Amino acid sequence: MTKKREAKIISPNFDRIITIKPFLEEEFLKKGYKKYYSNFLMKSFYYFYVIKLRRIRILFKLLKKINFKFKKNKQKNLLIFDCEGSYGLEKLLVDFDFEVVSTRVEKIKEVFISMEILKFMLKNIFRRSIKENYLIALIKSASPKLVITYNDNSPEYHNISKALEDTKIKFIAVQSANRGDTVWKNLAQSKKINIPEFLCFSDFDIFIHQWKKCNIKKYKSIGSLQASFAKDFINSKKILDKSENFDICLISEFQPDLDGDWSHIQNFQDKMGQVADYVFRLGQEKNLKIIFTGKASEKDRDAEIIFYKNYIRNSNFKIFPLNFKEYSGYVNIAKSKLVIGFCSTILREAFIFKKKVLACNFTGHKDIIFPDDGICNLNQDSSYDEFKDRVLTILNMTNDEYYKKLHKGVNYIINTQINPQKFIKERVKEILI
Repeated sequence: MTKKREAKIISPNFDRIITIKPFLEEEFLKKGYKKYYSNFLMKSFYYFYVIKLRRIRILFKLLKKINFKFKKNKQKNLLIFDCEGSYGLEKLLVDFDFEVVSTRVEKIKEVFISMEILKFMLKNIFRRSIKENYLIALIKSASPKLVITYNDNSPEYHNISKALEDTKIKFIAVQSANRGDTVWKNLAQSKKINIPEFLCFSDFDIFIHQWKKCNIKKYKSIGSLQASFAKDFINSKKILDKSENFDICLISEFQPDLDGDWSHIQNFQDKMGQVADYVFRLGQEKNLKIIFTGKASEKDRDAEIIFYKNYIRNSNFKIFPLNFKEYSGYVNIAKSKLVIGFCSTILREAFIFKKKVLACNFTGHKDIIFPDDGICNLNQDSSYDEFKDRVLTILNMTNDEYYKKLHKGVNYIINTQINPQKFIKERVKEILI
């Protein structure tokens, strides 16, 4: 009998059909998810209620909670586009007078209705979605000088900045993560990426977006804003002065569903588990100190542990829980000699903390690209002995010796020479004056 490779479940609100690993099914059913039945009657129900009626149900839910304001949007020189993940920009730009534009349906709390907004929406009703037309009209009515976002891969941001390219409004996107989603897009899709001014991690990201024919008029490599906040936090708390050092920091890259990022790579999650197994196997063999830094939010922590228990032979491991406000992932990196992971953004950001890194793409898939193919990269399926040799070689090197074995260099992986906080604030100030 063939072992079941995947299972489907229904989200508690009946708004998504999710594909997961079978060994996670029991955990999600305990949390209120519903079992998926594959008979004809239930499939028909799922198709109409979960898929076809989803937008209508979301609309009714939205209408019940929204506060309608029958007036023009207030004028603001600075708008932050999309409240999801905007904390870093809000923190950085606290001294500026800005407004956050919520773009996710579940986050929208108020809707402005004026003749100007209604006219624009009716005039363009067949050109774009209702939501995009509304957001364009809302932004125009605020008459901003600048619209900035931390969600640089937002299709809505790309479409709206394109629609308003002939206005005086400036649009800036700050890179928040690796852009594997740009790499795996076909050219017809990637050409739709429109960013008038892109503040990215490094020249590697410029190469990726130019290679994929993205419509980006201006680039500037500035490094990682989030990592710069973490570095300030670590220095201010003097964490390294009172912390225990680890040999290896292993990065959890757990994602519960098989339908999300990298879903086109069939063995993605299995190879992610293989990396974790190799690390703990080597740790036990060589008596290495390992800290396993978690990725899952509080509601998915048990699922994260169950996931890795399915792959790690030494089940006596602990996952250090994610604490976003305390920058837990970055703190664990800063306390370690070597950072090991699969394809996480934090592998690049670790160089900001002057760490040695090993990116293990055991899938060998062409869409998973690390900026440097030197000693920091295992870009094919590797035996345990090959992995062991590489890790021990790196651990026995000084930082200087390690950096000489990089082919492109640290600043091609991520820019460490610019202070992203200072650069963004000065650029915003320059536009608003």
